[in-house]
Amino acid sequence: MKKLKYYFLRIYRFSSNLTLAKSFILLLILSRILLPVLVVIIIESISLLFGINDVPLPYYNYSHSFLRMMIIAGAIGPLTETIVFQYFMFVLFRKKMKTSYLCYILLSGLLFGIVHFQNILRVVLVLIAGIFFAFGFLIYKKKYNTITAIGLIWAIHAASNILTIVAHFVFK
Repeated sequence: MKKLKYYFLRIYRFSSNLTLAKSFILLLILSRILLPVLVVIIIESISLLFGINDVPLPYYNYSHSFLRMMIIAGAIGPLTETIVFQYFMFVLFRKKMKTSYLCYILLSGLLFGIVHFQNILRVVLVLIAGIFFAFGFLIYKKKYNTITAIGLIWAIHAASNILTIVAHFVFK
């Protein structure tokens, strides 16, 4: 736990010194591209190592029209989830329950992942994104203010969802 706290503080100090644009791009790339790819590689490697053929890949429901998906998953959903899982969780865990920042980030990410349950891989991928969103919210809230933090995390979340939706409709 001591090592985890040490690395958390180092990452926090590094990311607190980034400009708004750099931190936005870094958080978007980490939460939606690099870490999910690593998780899939690790799970695929474990399944090959142990001979498991039925690996549950993330499932996304794209039965709606492109426009409807862009409105719901690209705008309304991310705003609602940012308010609930970053802002309200921050108020609940940090202000009311007086938990540590690390505890807030992990609990917010965990609840964010559980709410997106479709299979275990999707929970892990969304949990990772939720941890990054909570961490980003914390940094933006301290560096700017609550409204800016909500707006920036919403924009990152919306951008990552929009990238996923566009990729699905382009490559299906």
